[in-house]
Order: sequence, then C-alpha cells, then structure tokens
Amino acid sequence: MSALRPEVAGLLAQAEAARHDARALCDGLSDTQLLWRPAHGAWGVAECLDHLVRSGGWFVKQAGHGLAEAHARGLRATSPYRPRLFDRLAASLLEPPVRRLRARAPRGAEPAADLDPRAVLAAFEQLQDS
Repeated sequence: MSALRPEVAGLLAQAEAARHDARALCDGLSDTQLLWRPAHGAWGVAECLDHLVRSGGWFVKQAGHGLAEAHARGLRATSPYRPRLFDRLAASLLEPPVRRLRARAPRGAEPAADLDPRAVLAAFEQLQDS
C-alpha cells in the first residue's frame, strides 16, 4: 500500500481532532445541557452538531460525486489539491478564528426540531469516518 498524500493525511488528522473535540465537549453534559440554548434564536450544542452533520454530509456527498466522476474519466492527481478562490474564501469564513458573521443555515442544514443529543454525537463521530 502506498503512503497517504500529505493533504489526505492532514484531512484524516483534522477529522480525528474534530471527533476528539466533540467528545470532550459533550462528555459530562446531560442531554438537557446539550439541548440548552444560550439565547432566543441561538442553537445549543446538540443543534450545532446536528447542523455540522447535515452540512458535512452534503459536502461529503458532493466530494464523492466528484471523485467518482474523476475516477470514471481516468483522471489522477499529479499535484496537491489547490482550492479555487471562491472555495478558499468560503473556507476562511468557516474556520477559526470565528468571525461574527450571521447568516441563516441553508435549507437542509438546519438542525432538526426534535433531537436525541447522543444520536447526534454518534452521527457526528461517524461523519468523521466519511
């Protein structure tokens, strides 16, 4: 088996760190605490994780389509992946440090109304394996 490309190894490390951070955040909190909202209109911890599962699942699906198409066309990477300008801008808005950007979540990425916090955490951890 060949060694992982550095960008792939980096993505796997980020996924593992996200799994660890989510578990550390949720361990010791009750379901009530995970569902608690800090302010009217704000999301609780479980809702934030559900949003990440829903939006992350969409991104994983899109990446899978792109990879399948590239594979079907016989395309192979010859250099490290370099995101386009729009993709870099979008990523910079979503990555720490958090900016005070307020926007509605896209339809389909809003958290469900009736959440099981433990199931949401398990789904988030499973997403990191995608």
